[in-house]
Amino acid sequence: VFASEIGIDPEKVDGETRVELAFDFPLKESVEWEEVKFSADALVEKVNIPGGLFDLDVNDGMLNLAIDNSGMDIKGHMLLNNFPTDIKWRQNFLADASFQNQYELSVQVKDVKSFTDLGIDVRPFSADMISGQMPLNLKVTQNFTGPTKLEANASLDEMTVYVPAINWYKSIGVPGKALAVFYIENDVIVEIPEFSLETDELELVGSAHYSEANGQLDRIKLNRIAYGRTDLSGILVPGATGVWDADFSGTSLDLSPVWEDMMYGDLFDSGERVLENI
Repeated sequence: VFASEIGIDPEKVDGETRVELAFDFPLKESVEWEEVKFSADALVEKVNIPGGLFDLDVNDGMLNLAIDNSGMDIKGHMLLNNFPTDIKWRQNFLADASFQNQYELSVQVKDVKSFTDLGIDVRPFSADMISGQMPLNLKVTQNFTGPTKLEANASLDEMTVYVPAINWYKSIGVPGKALAVFYIENDVIVEIPEFSLETDELELVGSAHYSEANGQLDRIKLNRIAYGRTDLSGILVPGATGVWDADFSGTSLDLSPVWEDMMYGDLFDSGERVLENI
């Protein structure tokens, strides 16, 4: 019954459980369901559910479940597509609650290149741009109506990060953190109201906005990008031919990290260099 209530096919659930049930209802000839108060506490072990959470496989779970008329709470740990994961899940049954579902997940990612196993697209980042391990905290809030909110926080301490556009590199052991907030509707991102990357040497804060007409990325707003002696803000707008239009302003721009590439790097496929044309 509980599996069906949360949208899981009971035939696909495998595990062992111990349940304590309690019912409270008036002793009369005819009792309406609304008059029945019930609660259940269960310990579920060795849980295996194919596609059990966000279409990802749940294995070797040990979960504590508490349910009553108002909602359900699940706490415990499991393997989520083979990633060690702690979970805290609240589901509200009453329509006047502030949300329908809220999931808090702490995922141990041993290799960021395996993100695709969690359904996370890392194609914008090449193999030499990010590497290492990271703890990832996700908070997913689903409302009865409207978009789903996804908040992601990650520690970058045990990662290497390389941004070739500004020739910036963070090595393992250097503290760092990243944050992103997404609004999702019909499995499509409709807004990223906040994202940030922060280390001792770099601060990047911005947002991304999508067109209501076609759902495509409309613009990226950079509230601040600061590294070295550079301190800027700006807007990036995708052009029709795949070229981005950029508008930046700020107190300072330090070109020294990329100056050698600008002056002496290959500019054309023919191998011509900038200084050779001056």
